[in-house]
Amino acid sequence: MSTHLRGLSLGLVALVGALAVSPAQALPLYTSGSVSIVAATSTHTDIFTTTKFVLTLEETGLAATASLLGAVGLPHTTVTPVTIDFATPSTFSFNIPGIGEFDPSTVSLLASTPYPYGSETYAVVGTFTIGSVFSNSGQVIAADETWSVNQSGAAGRAVSIGGTFDATKNISTPEPASLLLVGSGLLALGIRRRKRASGD
Repeated sequence: MSTHLRGLSLGLVALVGALAVSPAQALPLYTSGSVSIVAATSTHTDIFTTTKFVLTLEETGLAATASLLGAVGLPHTTVTPVTIDFATPSTFSFNIPGIGEFDPSTVSLLASTPYPYGSETYAVVGTFTIGSVFSNSGQVIAADETWSVNQSGAAGRAVSIGGTFDATKNISTPEPASLLLVGSGLLALGIRRRKRASGD
């Protein structure tokens, strides 16, 4: 697993609970997943001039509100110190066997608030490849992370950092009226073909 989100693996395992299960399917259908990330950092430099932060502790929590079909609770997780870099999208990637893989492509600064209430908010945008524990394994969907870095007072003071990961699959289910319309059209074509074949 690559970088900052070793603790995220517990969160994404719990995301198995945010699924839709069809009786005909042996595996659940991935529909959505959202995980919160809270991290401690040993970096205390000016948040406006640095993009690299060393994470020393991370907690993950399930933020999805979908039904939790047997999902386990999420304890906090200590991670080996790793560095995330808001100038390098790949530092936000992760691959959790069976669950899926996040492949970030861009990082952009969304907002910045000057001292004494120092804060920067970043968007990490990419794709999520659904893992093998789901019936729609291999599908690639849009995914993103939002990160906030905060430092009150001035450079050199404590820094807090955290964010959220979200990957929602848009599942389109035909409405009954649409199915009725399609069925009626097929029936009409069938009747017309039968009449032509019989010479009427």
